[in-house]
Amino acid sequence: MSDASSRGYFGKVLAMDCETSGVNVNSDDPSIGYQAVSWGLIVADAKTLKVIDELYVEIKWNGESKWDKKAEGVHGLTKEYLEANGLDEEEAVVEIANFIYKYWPPDAEYSSQRSIRCLGHNVSTFDVWFMRQLFNKFELKFRTGNRFIDTSTVGWVVFDCFNSDDAFDLVGVQRKEHNALEDARASLQLVKTAKTLSKEMIG
Repeated sequence: MSDASSRGYFGKVLAMDCETSGVNVNSDDPSIGYQAVSWGLIVADAKTLKVIDELYVEIKWNGESKWDKKAEGVHGLTKEYLEANGLDEEEAVVEIANFIYKYWPPDAEYSSQRSIRCLGHNVSTFDVWFMRQLFNKFELKFRTGNRFIDTSTVGWVVFDCFNSDDAFDLVGVQRKEHNALEDARASLQLVKTAKTLSKEMIG
């Protein structure tokens, strides 16, 4: 049986990370009341994890979402900087959707071709919620299916790390401020390192 016909097969992954104006810690949906202010997206081959394409987008404050100074301190993106350098939300979602739909067409015949396999740190409990919020705002579809590759789990199981700083440090990423594209790259590298170690152990 070929990989393409295997049950649960996926040929590509979307490594993703976002920085936000804050996080709603009192809800199952962390995006309520806040917005993404930057996105790092990387399409990679699922087997080799070789990068196929990548995108980095910064987004202006929409004037409606809450703004948490603690979050600003994490990523260093101020309202003033984003106003001068970022895209409007509508411009950003068009650019992001075009990037994603190029590799996961929403009208593809098979679910394996249109359902995005997302990879990232706390990706299913954080980043995916903010992406859905952005897409839903403009009546677009962000289809993920029900399977995710979460590097917080990979870090804990393989490297005994409990946070992204320690996990990413193991693969040579040291940071003062978070950057969405750099963090997406670090997540991809963490999985690549874990896969290499597992192959060496299996022999």
